[in-house]
Amino acid sequence: MRNLQRKNLIRFGRRAFSVLGLLLYLACASKPDAPLHNPQRFAEVYAQILLASQMNGNPPLPPQDESTVKLARADSVLHALGVERRQFEAAIEHFRQHPELWQKVYTHIVKIIETQNSLSDTTKISTP
Repeated sequence: MRNLQRKNLIRFGRRAFSVLGLLLYLACASKPDAPLHNPQRFAEVYAQILLASQMNGNPPLPPQDESTVKLARADSVLHALGVERRQFEAAIEHFRQHPELWQKVYTHIVKIIETQNSLSDTTKISTP
């Protein structure tokens, strides 16, 4: 009888340990922020924010209002792309911890902005 109780206790302990391990794994596994840890995807989001922040309003705004408008534009871009601000901020922190990836991000941002500027210039030329 004691032997049976001991076996049941050992089984319970193993199951409890397995469940605890699974919960720990799930808690530490990739968070929803991870999609922006891809340098190319992060660069696309960041470039869209930069492009949106370059839009000028008429009339020009005082500096404090301009920064508020730029922040609102950034939030609007993030929302349109389905990205939460906390995901974006977590990605920034991720790239700060991996400086070798920042080069890939910057290179891709430059390409995106150059392409957008080229398209914009082409549209201006072809519009009478």
